[in-house]
Amino acid sequence: MNDENRHIEQLINESRYFEAHQEIDVKLQSNPDEERLQQMKALVLSKLGDPKDAMVYFEHRWRNHNNKSESAGIMGSIYKSMFISSEDPKFGKLSANTYLESYNLIQDYYTGINAATMSKITGGYKIAKEIAQQLVDMLLPIARNNWQEASLAEAYLLLKDVDKATEHYIRTREMLKNNWGDVASIKRQLWLINHYTHVPKVIIEFFKPPTIAAFIGHMLDAPDRIKPRFTPSMEKDVRAAIRSSILSLEIQVGYCSLACGSDILFVEEMLSLNREVEIFLPFHIDDFIQTSVAFAGDHWVERFEEVVKKSSQIHYLYNKPYSGDNYQFHLLSELLSGAAILRAKLSQTKPILLAAISEFSLEKKTGGVRDFLNFWPNKEQTHCINIDKYKGANAVVNSTISMKRFKGLQHINTPTKSLSFILTIDSKHIFELPTDHIEYKSLVFKGILEKGKQVFIFTRLAAILRFVKDTIFNKNLIFNGSLVIGFIDNKNKKLKENKIISKAFALCDLSIENAIVVSETVAFLLAMNSDELQIEYSGHINSGESDLSNVYKLLAK
Repeated sequence: MNDENRHIEQLINESRYFEAHQEIDVKLQSNPDEERLQQMKALVLSKLGDPKDAMVYFEHRWRNHNNKSESAGIMGSIYKSMFISSEDPKFGKLSANTYLESYNLIQDYYTGINAATMSKITGGYKIAKEIAQQLVDMLLPIARNNWQEASLAEAYLLLKDVDKATEHYIRTREMLKNNWGDVASIKRQLWLINHYTHVPKVIIEFFKPPTIAAFIGHMLDAPDRIKPRFTPSMEKDVRAAIRSSILSLEIQVGYCSLACGSDILFVEEMLSLNREVEIFLPFHIDDFIQTSVAFAGDHWVERFEEVVKKSSQIHYLYNKPYSGDNYQFHLLSELLSGAAILRAKLSQTKPILLAAISEFSLEKKTGGVRDFLNFWPNKEQTHCINIDKYKGANAVVNSTISMKRFKGLQHINTPTKSLSFILTIDSKHIFELPTDHIEYKSLVFKGILEKGKQVFIFTRLAAILRFVKDTIFNKNLIFNGSLVIGFIDNKNKKLKENKIISKAFALCDLSIENAIVVSETVAFLLAMNSDELQIEYSGHINSGESDLSNVYKLLAK
């Protein structure tokens, strides 16, 4: 295998499907008959959520390949995806037969267990039993990784040996630990099997999705606060209440910001319990420390920095200095809410909201706890810790703390810059913006900037969602698109020189046909704001921008 193909395989292994797709298409222009390129193109199309396109491309090609086992395995997985999405038994039969063809060529456990399961689902009970027994004989004597253990458990399930299946599914679950992506994959396979043959409920319960929670809570009182709400003397009791809620609600994955007080307490407790937690900040970390941490004292800044060191996931609304617009705090709340909601949708569960709140304090602040509670969509999934019960009768704000790290903000961005949503469309058709909706008044730019790419810039997400739904997706046209978020200087006419515009163009170039690819930040906000559009995870993109590490496709429902 040449170095270029190795690089493409590495992109696929890293889930960087858009980049892999682009490089494959470039290479296929000069090598249209290269077998490995064709295999990788079919695999990438399927991974991008387009099994029909993958089938159309690969179905008439794979039988001419020399490495029929590899090609049959890919084709079998494409037919399987088509069967799941369409429930057409013809694709189930094709999947079973194609996996079986691959397994007969090279007796690999992966194609074997899929051949057995798809045969069982489509009525080939004898073949399924024979292959399942062969897999038991193959896998039982060897040291197994988690996927081999899962395949052995599935083989016992097909043989109706429930006790052995349960034993090996328990071992699989122990091996997976908090690898929720693999847990979800096995859960989906069990869901499929259970539609056609009985799977004991106890086995399905082993692979239940994690309990996902968004967290919001009051900050520690500032030294100049007149009426105490969350004083330093309450910290121990509030911490204990948060820990108790994490344990009683069985929260495995948490989404929150990192202000002093409740946020930091929640993250510290999640980390101490070895739970997964993702942190969200509205702007550059130095400015966030000054607005939301340092006023509580140097000790809280040190704890903030310690938590950041231990955290693998920190998301920014936009990683630039604070602009002075408090609307960013509201968007931050929507961002972490949307992240929890989207993760829960992908895990086929419902997220909960855990709030540490003073019931006596009714003040409403943009991005504050009550603002968050008002827009959280799942009211029945809300759990509140009333921190008032931990307030002493003579509680006072501690004004003697060390504040060497508190310097205040030394700058505020110019008011000409606004946080904007940038939609880029590459199409032969010129899309016109309707004028019959008030939301479109938030449009700050429309035009053609580069090689026919149309750019629409809005300051409000609702407007761009309506435009995409009613205009872009409502026409039977071919296009590529991207949607990102960033600061745009409304007085700077040289938009092509803006880095966020360049990012939008680059993402649009990576997009596949009739898809709008969105950055992770935008995907989270969309999950919070739109029930009429569908969001699908589509892999990684290697970029210095944190919100482009994961990308999603936006589709019409």
